[in-house]
Amino acid sequence: MPPPLQTYEDELRDRTALHMQVADLTQSQDFRRVYGIPDDTDDADAAWERDAILGRFSRARRGDVRAAAALLRNDMKWRAEHRVCELRSTSAAQVLGCDHNAPQTLAHYYQRRLLGVDAAGRVTLYQNYRTMLAKDLKRHIPLDTVLRFHVWEQERCASIADHIRRISRSRGDDGSLDFPAASTLAVLIDVGDMSITRHATRDFMAIIKEVARLDQDHFCER
Repeated sequence: MPPPLQTYEDELRDRTALHMQVADLTQSQDFRRVYGIPDDTDDADAAWERDAILGRFSRARRGDVRAAAALLRNDMKWRAEHRVCELRSTSAAQVLGCDHNAPQTLAHYYQRRLLGVDAAGRVTLYQNYRTMLAKDLKRHIPLDTVLRFHVWEQERCASIADHIRRISRSRGDDGSLDFPAASTLAVLIDVGDMSITRHATRDFMAIIKEVARLDQDHFCER
């Protein structure tokens, strides 16, 4: 059976333990910068933002403080190294490079749509893998660039989800003031008409595995 859902007390305990473990990080300006906490955020709101972030990492490691701290430290290092937060204000064309046809080319093979929000207020994405022929795609766009585009997409959606959460908190919506739950995404994956012979190539599997790793390590509990 799956483990029971965390109570508020469980979340608070685990998050507090993690905060004590990584206080050197959360008190730095780098923490606010790499996680996109606005510069004009006051101390109370910054603490709320911090707790929401720590809560995600704590839940991702089921309250294992050492594992959650290691995950957070690695994520901060990766975000700083790859300047991930800057992607929030970067266009798709800039991510894909100077070829002005690149966004249209990628859209043919790598179909993604931002649908809006669902009934629970989660930012909702539609992903269609029917045309994801990685062997053909890499003839036009390097697969490393495709992965960078995935990070761009996830970071932009996370930014939208975070903003929705801030609006919810400012309105005093139920639960948003005292329990800073993570801003989550809902993803609808369309695998209709896919086939093993056409789609499940070495390139396709390599992309899927790396996308899964990126999401687990750097967009946990989204």
